[in-house]
Amino acid sequence: MEFIAKTTTIPVPKVFEAGEDQKTNICLQIDGYLAQLRKLTGDRIMAVDGGALDVGLYQKRWLGPFNSVKEFHHSLAQGEPNNLGDDHTIHFAHADLAPRIIIVDENTGRINAIVDWERAGWYPEYWDFVQMDYDRPTMREMGGYTKLWKSFFTHIYADERSAMMDLNQRTVVPYPDGNLLEPLPDILPSFASHAKQLQKSFEILNL
Repeated sequence: MEFIAKTTTIPVPKVFEAGEDQKTNICLQIDGYLAQLRKLTGDRIMAVDGGALDVGLYQKRWLGPFNSVKEFHHSLAQGEPNNLGDDHTIHFAHADLAPRIIIVDENTGRINAIVDWERAGWYPEYWDFVQMDYDRPTMREMGGYTKLWKSFFTHIYADERSAMMDLNQRTVVPYPDGNLLEPLPDILPSFASHAKQLQKSFEILNL
């Protein structure tokens, strides 16, 4: 982004580096915001509008709503055994937390905004924390990020994170190069839809 800002007139976010004190302060702010979200409890797993959830985490599926955490886990696991546990309480979650969507004032180090609430809804209590761990920057992009936020956050849910990773490895189909693809049940309908679109385009172009 620095290169684009210097060589073009395209508006891009300003890039700056935060000191250790600022990073610590940002983590504490996020932990405080998550504590506020945890006070918003529910009795069903569902989106803000009461409908299905875009669960992310490489799943690329809309699920729910569900009457219990157990139902949610069963659907998420596509019937596979899972070690997520069904005794979790239900809380409101952002569901897509990552540094890329947190806007910080460069002068004060205060968080100005947290954006991208499209996936927000009521999830098991661990959801935001597992999501943050999955969507963390690489060491090259932001070295020490994971270690930093884990050292300040009140809740970590390491067991749930491990269970989710195991579940994704068993339910998400990989490309030949090892990258993750959407779950197998969603592949064929998606492929068929794209095939119909291509066929229609060919007919219009008389190909």
